[in-house]
Amino acid sequence: MEFNDRVVVFRLSDLVDGSGVQLLRRAIERYDAQAIGYVLDLRGNPGGLAVRMAEVAGFFMRGVPWRMVTKGLGVAPLPTTPPFGQPLTQRPLVVLIDGEVNSAAEGLAGALKNARRAYLIGTRTAGNTELLLPYCFPDGAVALVASGVLAPFSGPTWEGRGVEPDRVVEKDPLAAALEYLKRLR
Repeated sequence: MEFNDRVVVFRLSDLVDGSGVQLLRRAIERYDAQAIGYVLDLRGNPGGLAVRMAEVAGFFMRGVPWRMVTKGLGVAPLPTTPPFGQPLTQRPLVVLIDGEVNSAAEGLAGALKNARRAYLIGTRTAGNTELLLPYCFPDGAVALVASGVLAPFSGPTWEGRGVEPDRVVEKDPLAAALEYLKRLR
């Protein structure tokens, strides 16, 4: 995490370990009064748990931005955590993405973009938004079985297509993000 020239830059390397999510929460609580905006760097994020995705989204927005589409369970809405009330910040947000962003990280970027809560800079994400559900064997082994996809609440899924950035930047997307936020002052 960096706080430089009134911009909070936070790299979230995965959505499995809850410690990164809590560090982001603390950074928002600490710097929001002085910040002009945030850069959430998801580049290279392999994804992780839907609950972590919903937590991070809930820092910046509220609502039900996703649906889980499965063969066995049908379609189920997925809200941010918490789904109602005020998010932690209303400041401008830029999300950095690339072709190595997968799964719940794609869902996070896509939901923030669809809600017009974030401006995405970088390159298209991987298009790998499969839902993995655990299957437990009697010997204690667990297999994760792809049984559906994560999709926006309305519209086509990101599976096989990825999330498109608002601005394609292949070289130094962080510099482009900082420039974008400084122009909003």
